[in-house]
Amino acid sequence: MPILEVRIGPKEPYAWLGLSAVAALVLLVLYRLGYGSLDSSFAIQKTWTIAAYVLVAVIAFGVVRALAVWRDVRVLPYKPGVYVFPIGVIDARRHKMRVYHLAELQSVEGPSPGNQFVLTFTDGPRFVFPAPDPAKAEQALRSLTAARTQHIEAVAARESIRPKAIAAIDPLQDGGFASPLVPKTPIARNIPLWARSWLVAPTIGFLAGHALWTGRNIWSDERMFQKAQTKNDVASYRAYLARGKADSKYRPQVQDRLLPLAELREAERAGTVEAIEGYIQSHPNSKIQGDVDKVRRAAMLAELEKTKQSGTVSALNEFEQRHPDHRLVPEIQAAKHAVYSGAFESYRPLANPKDSAAQAFVERLLAFAERKGPRVEIRFQREIGKALEKADAAVGKSSKFMGVQSFPTRYFDVAHAHTREAFAGKILVERFSEAFPKDVLDIQIGEPLLDPDAPLPEPTVPTLFIEHTADWSGGTASSDVPRGVFVVVGVTFDVTFRIPGDAKPYKFKMTSWRAPRMDSIKGAQQPAEEIIYEQIAHDAFDQFTRKFLANFFKDTAK
Repeated sequence: MPILEVRIGPKEPYAWLGLSAVAALVLLVLYRLGYGSLDSSFAIQKTWTIAAYVLVAVIAFGVVRALAVWRDVRVLPYKPGVYVFPIGVIDARRHKMRVYHLAELQSVEGPSPGNQFVLTFTDGPRFVFPAPDPAKAEQALRSLTAARTQHIEAVAARESIRPKAIAAIDPLQDGGFASPLVPKTPIARNIPLWARSWLVAPTIGFLAGHALWTGRNIWSDERMFQKAQTKNDVASYRAYLARGKADSKYRPQVQDRLLPLAELREAERAGTVEAIEGYIQSHPNSKIQGDVDKVRRAAMLAELEKTKQSGTVSALNEFEQRHPDHRLVPEIQAAKHAVYSGAFESYRPLANPKDSAAQAFVERLLAFAERKGPRVEIRFQREIGKALEKADAAVGKSSKFMGVQSFPTRYFDVAHAHTREAFAGKILVERFSEAFPKDVLDIQIGEPLLDPDAPLPEPTVPTLFIEHTADWSGGTASSDVPRGVFVVVGVTFDVTFRIPGDAKPYKFKMTSWRAPRMDSIKGAQQPAEEIIYEQIAHDAFDQFTRKFLANFFKDTAK
């Protein structure tokens, strides 16, 4: 039985485990560096960082070494510890025992107040042994003193009996005889392959380190994708594509659908068709074309609704010009139809209820303008009647004849006709323009028809043909001051309002007979004939415009 003992195992495994813990902490910091971050360049760690994951080998090596030491201790045929026997101190914490003989003992201190003994050896270690209680401490001191004395005596014995004397107190010495109870086969130390192979830890480190690096990047990529999906915005998806795994299973999904959808939402939030069309131009081969078409159509419809609020055809035409590929033909046609229908409904209260033909014609005119455009022309055709030509001969026989200036046909030539036509045309254009916006009906004065005998041409746009013929009634009037002879003139207006392809033109005819107004030439500075016939023509054209417009507008005086 040992005199003193301390049952303790080796401290080496804890050192190895400490090394493994430090390596694990460093590896954890490396592992977490940029993990799942959309903003870090370490989110997906580069290939060269695999070298840092060799720390797994250090972790594995430390654990294997600790386990090997503990296993080595566990299979010992004795309890590991430090013992004091009569021969000295035996350090039996490992498979290789260390013996410190009492002959080398330098000092013994104890027992101390704590029942402890301190044994110090020459050029050797210092051991501390506790005693359970004071009685056993005293007994240990006596046993230790006796053993020391016995050992000194054995060493001092005669040389012939010294080995046996030492062997009697030291079983580790060869005394020249063998106990029949001792096994013949020595106990062999068995070390398993994993505990003695220095390649185990590096192999584990390389395989596990590479697997950990690979798995860490895969899981980090997945975390990045989840974050990008949660934020669901352009910046997050672009960050994922910039920093995520190049071979990630999520990359095609982000690149082909999620990022384009996020960019499309940004364009949609801009609230303009131009933003959507800008997106389309920057994504020519989009794989979300169905979504793009829906958003574009919604934006187009929203802008069309705003355009419709203006209530004008011009705004709708501008909309079509801005967006030639609008794909809203039915909607735009409906919007234009609403404008033309509204224009006709606005005209109804202005129309002459007694002339239903005029109202029906205006309705057909607006329908044509809706299909073909708003342009409407007014074209005049001048003619001089045969009787007015005879009037030239009649005035030439009068005693008041003033020469060629007295011929009435001179005052119904082309030059005079253009002035009168411009006057009447201006009145007609202004009145229709008051009732209808220019983009609904754009009425303009067209080129006159110069050949009085030519038939009316087939119109390419709705055309108001106004044929006016000046003729003589057979009556004359003369004046002494100023001297002159004048005739009664009648102007006949034969109107045909035609719509291309329409079988029912609107027709109107009237004749305005005017006698010379002699009071208009008193004190005149210009030739009396110019004044007389201009007055006749002006009154005739004025009467015509009022009567013609009265058929279309009830507020026009005849």
